[in-house]
Amino acid sequence: MSNLFVFRFDRLMAVKIALCVLFFFSTGNFAEQIIPESISYIHQLVVLTIAWAIIGMVCFGFLKLPAMSLQHGPIIILYVGFIGLVMLSLFWSNLDGGVLARAFAFMTTTTLAYILASQIKVQTYFRLLFKVQLLLLVISLLFVLLLPGIGIDSGAHEGAWRGIFSQKNSFGRAVAFLGLLGMLLYFSGERLLSFNKLLVLYIVCCFVLLASDSKTSLIMLSIFPFILLGLKFGERFLSSRPAGLMLLSFIVLLMLYLFNTDAVYLGNVSSANDYIYLFGFEVPLTGRATLWSYVHHSIYSYEKYWFGFGYDGFWGHDFAVMYRWGLGEFEANDSHNGFLDTFLQLGIFGLITLYLCLSLFFLKALFLATRQRAEERSYGRMLLIFLIFMCLFNLTESTFLKSTNIMQFTLSFLFFSLAFRQKTTATSD
Repeated sequence: MSNLFVFRFDRLMAVKIALCVLFFFSTGNFAEQIIPESISYIHQLVVLTIAWAIIGMVCFGFLKLPAMSLQHGPIIILYVGFIGLVMLSLFWSNLDGGVLARAFAFMTTTTLAYILASQIKVQTYFRLLFKVQLLLLVISLLFVLLLPGIGIDSGAHEGAWRGIFSQKNSFGRAVAFLGLLGMLLYFSGERLLSFNKLLVLYIVCCFVLLASDSKTSLIMLSIFPFILLGLKFGERFLSSRPAGLMLLSFIVLLMLYLFNTDAVYLGNVSSANDYIYLFGFEVPLTGRATLWSYVHHSIYSYEKYWFGFGYDGFWGHDFAVMYRWGLGEFEANDSHNGFLDTFLQLGIFGLITLYLCLSLFFLKALFLATRQRAEERSYGRMLLIFLIFMCLFNLTESTFLKSTNIMQFTLSFLFFSLAFRQKTTATSD
């Protein structure tokens, strides 16, 4: 019998259940017919309530925090420094109640990630996350089949599947994330899924993405198996050259950012139909290149290149209105690029700090992925696969500075897991 939905009760069961609820509500906003727009903040409220409940369990002694391991101190210190820079940037941000609330939420979820990293194995975390994402897909497909008025989009995206989510792109990101999690668990040696079940899941995810007309997510899911195969055959070769790999990883991350910088000068900028050229083909960006051009113009016009506008100090304020840039009265919530958003909010110093964090993390993940012990190898591959996914995902979306986003929460959890690796390796499920 499949163990896909088998749970074992233990002393951390309450935390695991709370974590599953957090996963459910932090994947994306639900359709207005399910949760009305007037109370759409319920997603963030549920996530923060769970966070403070678990933090309270630590404060009152129900959960014990083990001592941190100093084995990976530089990576942890650098990442904590990045979080500290985010909080410090509030001093030069456009402070208002909304900015302070989001900064508070960001610190709350980061603290929660630290606590959970001390209590739950990374393998357990990803298994729970996979099960919740699979549940979201099943519920969404039921809405498409039984309640098409909710499950199928109307208006500008009429006919596109959106499931229980507020828009098709949110549904597409959730489906692509599910496919990635399935591949992550399989390639890291966690046999939650057999190869045949993984293949069926992959085909279903691709079909759903086609039906949702979520092109970016479909491209991401399509290329990722080839990336995993390359890692499978090349991880030992790469890990044998740590100095060169450090430089390589930094260059790759830099190229990811420069790709988006160059994109603003190519194609039909200043319209919702902008595009870039990639290997001779036009790749539509549906307004992203225009958005990136607007962000770069704002950074240099206001001379904010060193320290940025501060955390959440740009989006939602007067100069974030896009009507002069061909996108109507559209008010963006982010630049649809995590690297560019970091540059926008934290400046060059924040961007370099993020690059260093990701580069060191990439090196450590590769090192662990080639160890002799099966559990260490599994752990390293999980870190490596998720980090690559995050970097690629943040080419066209922005999550690095989101307060209640499941992907940023997972990244923080993985960073802090290094501090408790000896603990989590020894802890049973």
